[in-house]
Amino acid sequence: MTIALLDSSRVPAGFLLVANGEEIRAGATLTCIVMAPPFPVPSAAREVLSARKHVEFTAAVTEEGAHLYVRGDLESEVLEVRLHSAGSGTWSLSTASGSLASGECERVSPK
Repeated sequence: MTIALLDSSRVPAGFLLVANGEEIRAGATLTCIVMAPPFPVPSAAREVLSARKHVEFTAAVTEEGAHLYVRGDLESEVLEVRLHSAGSGTWSLSTASGSLASGECERVSPK
């Protein structure tokens, strides 16, 4: 499973990859990594995510209504993804001091 993390212009700033293609479902614990797009994109969100690429972390999935929440700790930072059942939603990377980057997100369907 892959989730595209889009910046405020809806340009890919990065991707959340779930190990072994596991489905995102309530109650799951997932092994994930963040990847940066392989092409240059002038985006503050891309710069933030690029600094965290290839960092493996564990994320927990919870459900609230029609939304799934994926939350993982990257050392002193928290990546949160909120997905609607249709496959789109929002994401943010933050610290205790506040948000580092955020935007929209969407599931990427395998071809």
